[in-house]
Amino acid sequence: MKIYDADIGEFMHIDNVYHSIFMNAVEGIFQSTPDGQYLNVNPSLARMYGYDSPEELIESITNIADQLYVDPERRQEFIHEMQTHGIVKDFVSQIHTKNDQKLWISENVCIVKDDDDNILYYEGFVTDITQLCKTRQRNKTLQIRLQQAEKMDSIGKMARGIAHDLNNILSPIIGYSDLLIELVPNEGNIFKYVNNISKAAGRAKDLVKQIHTFGQPETQKKEPIQVENIIKEVLNFISGLAPDNIKIEHTVKAGISRINADAIHIHQILMNLCTNAIHAMEEDGGELTVKLSEHEYTEDMLLSKLLNLKPGKYIDICVKDTGSGIPQEIISKIFDPYFTTKDKGKGKGIGLATVHSIVKNNDGDITVKSKPGSGTIFHVYLPSLVEEKKKMAQDYFMATNEKKLHIMLVDDDQDVLQVQGMLFQQMGHKVTLFSDGKTALDNFNSNPEFYDLVVTDMNMPNMDGLELSRLLLNTNASIPIILCTGYINSVNEATTQSVGIKKLVSKPLTSQKLATLFDLSYS
Repeated sequence: MKIYDADIGEFMHIDNVYHSIFMNAVEGIFQSTPDGQYLNVNPSLARMYGYDSPEELIESITNIADQLYVDPERRQEFIHEMQTHGIVKDFVSQIHTKNDQKLWISENVCIVKDDDDNILYYEGFVTDITQLCKTRQRNKTLQIRLQQAEKMDSIGKMARGIAHDLNNILSPIIGYSDLLIELVPNEGNIFKYVNNISKAAGRAKDLVKQIHTFGQPETQKKEPIQVENIIKEVLNFISGLAPDNIKIEHTVKAGISRINADAIHIHQILMNLCTNAIHAMEEDGGELTVKLSEHEYTEDMLLSKLLNLKPGKYIDICVKDTGSGIPQEIISKIFDPYFTTKDKGKGKGIGLATVHSIVKNNDGDITVKSKPGSGTIFHVYLPSLVEEKKKMAQDYFMATNEKKLHIMLVDDDQDVLQVQGMLFQQMGHKVTLFSDGKTALDNFNSNPEFYDLVVTDMNMPNMDGLELSRLLLNTNASIPIILCTGYINSVNEATTQSVGIKKLVSKPLTSQKLATLFDLSYS
């Protein structure tokens, strides 16, 4: 075995002990000149860099900075450290291998000098830390995503509470507006003012719906759907809005499974992502591409993609644009509610927050990659429907507009109670009002056949609507009950059905929504 001897300026033989250490070391060992040529390398370093032998590596690499380093300036920093301190410890950089892969390495190197203090060569050790760097980066990314998920969950809980309170405020505004519109002549300032109040309340109701969806999308409308059909529908609509300088394309892999979701929510996801893509390309034009594919993911595959999902089969909706891109310093904020980069009046900043919430509440995940000037790519992963769910039993309610009912109406909010009572009466029904569940229960128990229908609020003090419904049905199992909620997380349809409640509806109850309840009868 020969190694370079600086004292005589030539290669010399070394004894068998050092030869064994040099040849069998797990770490890479080298000697190199300050100007970037290898004098000697061991087999581990050659293998690490993708070469068949030390000789091939030495012959191939004649300029370490230009041929090996991903960032040549990092090599200059290495040389500066060496010349300043005579040694570097745990110096991390990234290099190219022979087959054009990239490795992260850690170097521990010292300077060898002659008796006149002139630098002869560098010698040291190289460790491949690529896997360690990837693990650290993955853990860092997962931690950031976990913090984002926790933050969104907290904001979602707050949003649900706000939506509940807003619904109770909006219910009497909308209800009294509906009543006044029926009473005043369809002309003049009074009608105009009331109509404007009604329109403004309607816009507020739409905003509350968005907050509802962001807080936690309702699940009672989930059904097996084919995402391809929704993609075509959205792109047909978007193409009519996009400027001529934007090209729109979509590709769908054959045999994509259906998913169990609310079609409106999937439509909302695609509309938000595609509309944002169009806005990002308005000035310079570009290409919007939507791709639909399906993949089976193992735990290791999910970890490598940094996806917070359970192993299984998922559809992948990819929305890609060639627009202006998203700066890295704000990309972690784009799913925050009311965060927007659009000009004032062009966006409320709730679209992507809603998308994120819909995806998460459908047991999916969403990722984004973007670079300023190079466009943006969103991937939405949603679980494939492996086993078709049974169709829900036919609704108990059937058309019956003619029949006038005696309704028990229960709500702890007096404004909501009064206006809903008047709306029912305006429809020709008899209504008895109760502001708490205990009084309503006592009255019902005294004459179980007195009422045709019970409409009750969910969130009430002392006795909530779910408990009241259980007790009412214990007394009269055939009484139809409609449960109203303005707080989306308080109850779900599966729970209400298990109790025996016929219908779960969300607040605010407009006159139109109330009318649809009486397009439905009861058993």
